[in-house]
Amino acid sequence: METTGPPSSRVRGPVRALLGAILGLAALGGAVEASFRLVGSADPQFHRFLFQSRLNLARWSFLTAHRDRLGLGLATRLQPGLDAVLEPERDRPAFDRIAVAYRVATNAEGFRESPFAWAADRRTWFALGDSVTFGRGVERTDRFADLLQGALPRGTKILNFGVPGCTSTCLADVLARYARRRPSLVILQATGNDLDITRWRLSREGRSAGLRVLALKAVVFSRVLAWAANKFSGDPRRRGAGVALAAAEAYRSDLERIARTLKDLHIPLVVFEVPDATGSRVAGHITDFFKTRPEVCLGVLEVSFDRPQNWIADWERRAGGQPARPDWVTLTAGELGLDESRLAPYFPNRVFFQDIIHPNALGNELIAAQLRSFLETLRPSWFAHR
Repeated sequence: METTGPPSSRVRGPVRALLGAILGLAALGGAVEASFRLVGSADPQFHRFLFQSRLNLARWSFLTAHRDRLGLGLATRLQPGLDAVLEPERDRPAFDRIAVAYRVATNAEGFRESPFAWAADRRTWFALGDSVTFGRGVERTDRFADLLQGALPRGTKILNFGVPGCTSTCLADVLARYARRRPSLVILQATGNDLDITRWRLSREGRSAGLRVLALKAVVFSRVLAWAANKFSGDPRRRGAGVALAAAEAYRSDLERIARTLKDLHIPLVVFEVPDATGSRVAGHITDFFKTRPEVCLGVLEVSFDRPQNWIADWERRAGGQPARPDWVTLTAGELGLDESRLAPYFPNRVFFQDIIHPNALGNELIAAQLRSFLETLRPSWFAHR
C-alpha cells in the first residue's frame, strides 16, 4: 500500500517551488535592471522616450495638483499690485523649473506692466500670450516685448498682457476686456497650454493614446520597462499628438471669438509661435487657424532658434562674458540617470532656454529681433521716424 505524507507537507512543496520561482525571477529581473542602468542604451530614441515620459508625468502631476484652478476665470489668474522677488523653484524637476530668482511687479489690473495710461495721441500695441510673454524667469527689461519696444518710434507703446497658464480661452477673455481701447495692433503668442491641458484631460478620462499616469510611473521607475514600452509604443510625443491636436478643437470657438472681436473693431493681428527647447511646435492649431483668416491676420511668424555660433558669442560678450548655456539639461540628465551626451541632442535650442518651455534672456532677444524684422517687412512705416 502506497504511503503519503501529511496534507501540510503536500502543500508546502508546491508553495516552496512557487516562491523559489518568484524569487528567482525577481533576482533575474533585478540583475537585468541593474545591468541596464549600468550599461544604458545607445539608442537616442530611448533617451527621448524616457525624458518625454518623465516630462508628461511631471506636467500631469502638476496640473492634477492645481486642477481646481484650471477652470477659473481670468480675474483669478491675475495678482494686482504684486511686487515681489520670486525665488527659484526647488520642488520641480530641472526641465520644468525656473532656477533663478526674478522680480515681478504688477499693475492695478494684475498685469506685469506699468500702470495703464490710455492716451488718444499715442499708438498702442497689445502683446497677448502666456508665461512666455509674461516673461517667466527673466527680468522685465529682458522680455521680448520690452526689447521690441526699444525699436519702435516715440509715440508707440507696447502693453504686455501675458498671463501665466493662459489658454486660448484666456487670450480671448483678455482681448474681450481690453479691445474697446482700440489698439493699433495685437501681437498674439500662440500658446502651447491648449495641448498641455488637453493631453492631461484625455489621460484622466482614459481616452489618451499615450501612457496613463500609473504606466508612466512604472516606466520612469524601471529602465527595463521603459525600454520595452519604447520598443512597443514609440515616441510618446508623436504617439499622442494626433489625439491631442484633434481634442484641441475644443478651443476653436475661442479662436473664432478672437477673430470676431478683431474684425468687428478693425484691429490688425500678427501671430507668432515659439518652439520649445526640443524644437517642437505645439500650437499649430492656432497658427493654422489664423493663416486662414487674412481679413484679420496680417501674418504668422514661426520663430526659429537656428542661429550661427558667432551670434551667440556676441550676446555672451555683451552679457559680460557670462556663458549663455544653462545647466538644466545637465541637471536633467543627472536626475534621470542618463548620459548627458545622449540626451543633449534632443534639445537643439538648449542655449536659448532656462527650462524646456521658457526662453532665457538670449532667447527673448532673438524673439524680439525676429519679430521686429517680420513686422518691419509687413509695415515699414511702423518703424519710421525713430
